[in-house]
Amino acid sequence: MGKRGQPQEDPAQPVAKAAKAKAKTKAKAKAAVVVVPAAPPAVDTSVNAELQAELARCDAAIKNHFGDLMGEPTDECGVPVYNAAKAAEKLSAGKTYTCACPLYWANLGFELQPNMPKYRSRLQNLREHFFEKPAKIPCKIVVFLEKDELPHKLKGALKCTEPPELRDAFRLAVFKAVDEGAPAKVLAEWHEILLSCEFSFEVKDSSSHVEQIFKTVVQAREDLGVLRDNTEVTPLMRIYEVVDFKKQMEASENKKLSKSSLASLYDSVKYAKKTEPVKAAYIEVAMMLHRSCLSFPAVRNILQAMEQLDVCPLDSVYKIREVTVQCEKKENLQQWVFTMLMDWWQRVDGCDTVPIRSLKEGPDQVSLVRLFLFKRTLRDYLMREMDLKFAAWSEAIRAEIRRLASCMETFRSELGYIDDKPVGGGYQQRGSWPSSADNFLLLLENLIYGYRFDGILKLNIKSRRSAEDTLNHAEIRSFISRVTTAYDTENSANPTPEEGGTDQQAGADSTKVLDDAAIANLSEAEKIMHEATEAEKGSDVMLRIQSGVRMAQRKVQGQSTFIIDNASDEGQLAKDLKNSLAAQARGNPDVQAYVVIVVDVKLLCESGSQGRYRMGPTRPAQLRRLLNALLASRPDGDLDEGDVLLVLDGGKGGGNVASWVESAVCKLLPSKRYQQVHQTILYTHDSIEQRMERASKCPLQLTETASFITLNTAVSFKIQSRLHCAGNTRGNVLGPFAKPEWNDSSKVWQVTLAAKKDIFGSDNLPLPGGRLPVALDEVEDGADGAAEQDGAAKKKARIRANDLVPCFYHECAESVSAELAHSLRPVSVLDLTPGSGHWAYYCIRHRVSYTGIVFTPEHKQALMDKLASRVLCGMVDSNDTKLYDPAFAKDVQQQSEQSTENNNSGSGGRGRGRGHGGRGGRGGRGRGNGGGTDPSVGSCQTSAGSGNGGDGADGTGGTGNEQGGQGDEDGTGGDGGDRKALLNKIQDAMKLV
Repeated sequence: MGKRGQPQEDPAQPVAKAAKAKAKTKAKAKAAVVVVPAAPPAVDTSVNAELQAELARCDAAIKNHFGDLMGEPTDECGVPVYNAAKAAEKLSAGKTYTCACPLYWANLGFELQPNMPKYRSRLQNLREHFFEKPAKIPCKIVVFLEKDELPHKLKGALKCTEPPELRDAFRLAVFKAVDEGAPAKVLAEWHEILLSCEFSFEVKDSSSHVEQIFKTVVQAREDLGVLRDNTEVTPLMRIYEVVDFKKQMEASENKKLSKSSLASLYDSVKYAKKTEPVKAAYIEVAMMLHRSCLSFPAVRNILQAMEQLDVCPLDSVYKIREVTVQCEKKENLQQWVFTMLMDWWQRVDGCDTVPIRSLKEGPDQVSLVRLFLFKRTLRDYLMREMDLKFAAWSEAIRAEIRRLASCMETFRSELGYIDDKPVGGGYQQRGSWPSSADNFLLLLENLIYGYRFDGILKLNIKSRRSAEDTLNHAEIRSFISRVTTAYDTENSANPTPEEGGTDQQAGADSTKVLDDAAIANLSEAEKIMHEATEAEKGSDVMLRIQSGVRMAQRKVQGQSTFIIDNASDEGQLAKDLKNSLAAQARGNPDVQAYVVIVVDVKLLCESGSQGRYRMGPTRPAQLRRLLNALLASRPDGDLDEGDVLLVLDGGKGGGNVASWVESAVCKLLPSKRYQQVHQTILYTHDSIEQRMERASKCPLQLTETASFITLNTAVSFKIQSRLHCAGNTRGNVLGPFAKPEWNDSSKVWQVTLAAKKDIFGSDNLPLPGGRLPVALDEVEDGADGAAEQDGAAKKKARIRANDLVPCFYHECAESVSAELAHSLRPVSVLDLTPGSGHWAYYCIRHRVSYTGIVFTPEHKQALMDKLASRVLCGMVDSNDTKLYDPAFAKDVQQQSEQSTENNNSGSGGRGRGRGHGGRGGRGGRGRGNGGGTDPSVGSCQTSAGSGNGGDGADGTGGTGNEQGGQGDEDGTGGDGGDRKALLNKIQDAMKLV
């Protein structure tokens, strides 16, 4: 090709003079060879090189047969022929000019996207569908021109910008007719079409080449896709079409029409690739579905809703037939199964259509239809059990549960999905129910309207188990046990429950007297409930807050399981572990998602004296017992291929971590084929130093090692950015992390010393022998203020039973646990050292199954309460993308502001103050009425203790002019300043929550 619009002759191809004379005559079929405008040569490496070369040969054969195809156009295509004057007028004005032009005015070798793959099979399909006989191209040929360019001056060089597939299919069709020697009449028709194709000319704007591609061919392809998506015939549309045609033909012919007669009419239809062809069998199925399925309005509405989804789950009449037949054509069963099927598809898949093999029954397969029908049987069985075994619930509660469980639409609209955010802030009414009724509803959410137990249900169906046997399965039985245990507890405490079903547990919680440590760990919502007056408790806002608290407790109970470590019964521990949901999960190393088994040696126990300076010993017997129980819960008595045993050494490994892990952990495991990967966790110098207090001269341990132990193959991490530090998961160093201060109650779990002893139990607070492992600083009496400082330090070292202390002195920062979990992408977590619940909280936020082994029942209860409080904090934190609930946060803020307004109303309050004497004895409790203008929050604050050598007598409260909080110390027996300082510290800790 020479200059634009001036075709360059190919020197290798001779030009016959007679060709010019014969070019004006269309009747000459075998004209001399004409000059074909050379298309840009196909690059040898192009994905379309062979196809483009074939199309070029087709063009040459067509031109050789028909002669000159660059002449004047005709109006065969139905639009006006090209007019140079009109073209100049419209294009100069920036308008689009549409007209008829010969196809070969275009440079058919040009493409905007030459490296976009084209497939011959697709071109063949287009040819067979659109050009089986002479027909015009069913779309405009779009050409963009530069400014001042005119089409007739660029014959053979016009650049088309629409998708080329239809043009290519048309060229193949014309070549096929020429090559096969079609009749002259047919060839003449093709010739007319070649000279009259609909062109659309536009003036190109100043866009770049890439922008031009997006404005034309890319958008054109998407437009075609949208057109197909919204005009294709769905199964329901085809059913109604078949039925309507049959009725019309029978009415016109006044006789019954057979299926084969109707099918013969569809034989002439050229179907799209994904369309089911209509045959006699198809018509029979369509008629049956119209009669036994679509005749029920509720069922029809569900199927129509399916077809309006982005992808229709049931895209075939044969899939719909499978459901209808297995439901025995009954309306109620079809409505249930179709609804469950659509919800299951949206929750589990949502991308591809449901395979028909999933809907069919087989000797080794349970169909989805049968599964959902079995769930309906379970639901009915549970409803009967509710009426028989839980008669103490009020009729209103049982009627409400029956209403919610009646259908999927009601359940989802009011309760949502168990693994998603709650709908509209959650189902508020359950907040006032007994705990047993709430757990029963939780059972329905998980078993009937959730999909986590589907595998178990299918196994029970294959084994022909009854509904009762299924509910006795180990994993499902835990939910049943929660209901029955709570029900027995409620009715043993209150044999005749009040009509209406009050939540006895919630009531007990709201009236329970909490100590300072418990208050410091409460969330804002729980504090509001604890401090609410009787008048406030019945308000709508308080009921919604109470419901939110119950929702947080359910989230903790549903996502986490805690097993008490009974050292005397290792077999029961292994059995409980094996039955836990987390132990049922299986990791997948191929996708780098694992079952994580956590062992933090710092949390196995704690030194019974000077625990802040002494790290607890690693006791082989305890570690062996825990690992044996864990291994007994695994499939083959050993780590699974998808398991990762994560060991945090607390710096005990020193310079040879691999040797320490081998001797302390791996030797307790059965196999010798373990692989170790080590990562160093780095802590900031300042955060470690501030923890040492009086031991500032000792060396600081700034690192510890995380060891990842796997079977056979070393662990690999998905490459992703770190959460709390720079870099990504390819690195073997995490941090630096700052360890929180021990008195920071927002980051460190603080409990009283007495509660800590209950949490650990005597077995897990061993008294170490020998000297303190760090040297405490000593102060010379001669220094300025040295004696006072030393005396204060000694006094501070004495910790009383009611003093607040960290529950776990040496626990990692929560960000470390989150970072390790982020690297391992856990499918479940088995935590042998739960500590303060960092891993449990991560699993709750990310909806991962969690099981932890705790020291004592007190540890379990305290940890679950703490996790519920943390979930409630997340529900009101707009920065928490996993837990934030705007409706609940609004209620908490509203009630908090209301309480503040009530407290500032100017009236004094009757309260309770507590005063303590000095060294002479403990002061008494003072009660009194506050009067005056300043508020009295909760209690009258000033009380005097009068004990000299023992307990003081009850005193009288102050005037109510003091701010609510702890009572002032005014004991006459001695100086109570150190006690006051501790109370101020508690008050500061409460403000940090």
